[in-house]
Amino acid sequence: MEPRYLNTGIGIVPPTLPVEDYHIDTPLEEYDLNFCWPVKPLEGPGVRLEPLIPSIHAQALHVALLKDDPEKKWIYRYETPVLPETLSDLLTRAEQWRRRREQCVFAILDLSRPYVEDKPCGGRIAGIIGLRAESASDFAGEIGPVVVLPRAQRTHIMTNALSLLLTYCFSIHSQDGLELRRMGWIATATNAPSVAVPRRFGFTCEGVRRWRRVMPNPDKFDTKEAVGEYGRREAGRGWDWSCWALTFEDWRDGVKDLVHGFLARQVQRNAAWD
Repeated sequence: MEPRYLNTGIGIVPPTLPVEDYHIDTPLEEYDLNFCWPVKPLEGPGVRLEPLIPSIHAQALHVALLKDDPEKKWIYRYETPVLPETLSDLLTRAEQWRRRREQCVFAILDLSRPYVEDKPCGGRIAGIIGLRAESASDFAGEIGPVVVLPRAQRTHIMTNALSLLLTYCFSIHSQDGLELRRMGWIATATNAPSVAVPRRFGFTCEGVRRWRRVMPNPDKFDTKEAVGEYGRREAGRGWDWSCWALTFEDWRDGVKDLVHGFLARQVQRNAAWD
């Protein structure tokens, strides 16, 4: 007789969290970022990155997302399995990120915009950018998730936010950096803009991981369909991942100068916010 193994992990879907776990009223000083590496705000020309604090950033981010992309067609096209349709969904996602010691998400603030006293975050919220510890003990990190509001796309926001984060990750301890050995970037293989970002920053493509992720979102952009009896066609379409990496050697041998050159550029005010 075959043994009967106990396995309670099959088919578990993370539930929507109870209200008391949202941290919508938890002040910055009491909110535990729960990240495996030191975290601090990062600021440069035109952009400030602040660790995402629900009581400070969640409402501003939610309102900005609804205004810029009410149908969630572009911003959350790559979010699975559940799209954050409401503020509660967004708060749940933020708490799920927080509970992973390998994940920290930063709010992106556009400093080229005038600060408006009566608006959350001064009306400067432009998106989020995440830092993941791919392997903390090996000093290997990864960028993600990244969400840039449509009106902030094709401006200085993505370039400067990524430049600040990479500078923090590769800088040595005496320069108040994390001194990592490696940073990764994952892009949908057929998404040209997402692939262009790491290429522009000097990352090296290390290959394509085929059928790496299921995409239940019915939007067919950048996905492919499983055909035939294999591959769980009923689960939805899928992505191939293009995998890119940047090492401390790349940083030392020229990428640092490239990135600092990006940060040295003059920031233009984005008229799309008006």
